[in-house]
Amino acid sequence: MTNPEKHDNWTDCRGGEIASLSHRLRQKRESVNSRRRIMYSSITAAMLIIGVGLGLVMTQLPTNHPDGLACAEVADYSKDYFAHQLKPEIVDRIEMHLDHCKRCRDHYAEYQEDHSKQHTKHTNTALLPVLAFR
Repeated sequence: MTNPEKHDNWTDCRGGEIASLSHRLRQKRESVNSRRRIMYSSITAAMLIIGVGLGLVMTQLPTNHPDGLACAEVADYSKDYFAHQLKPEIVDRIEMHLDHCKRCRDHYAEYQEDHSKQHTKHTNTALLPVLAFR
């Protein structure tokens, strides 16, 4: 099949014009690919940040325990709990909570360990013989 149109108005290409065009097209393709990689990386990073953020939020939310106490409340009671300054019904609720919540059990165990270290640190053993004679 032949093209009946005349192409008399076409001129010869200058030297290096096709190579220049090819070079510009390659640069444009690399630029598009680079932007695409940046976009995918940004989306992945955003999804990762959202996932980590949701994970942190989920671990901080109060959980429904049968005792009706949130973890934050149980943590707030720890000082009074170890000082035996709480009402028996609150102690029962805390102990029920501790039966179901490993995180709070760990907190109370750590608090108790720290409290006992401080208590023994402040106890002067040199005075024990003197106190025994009282």
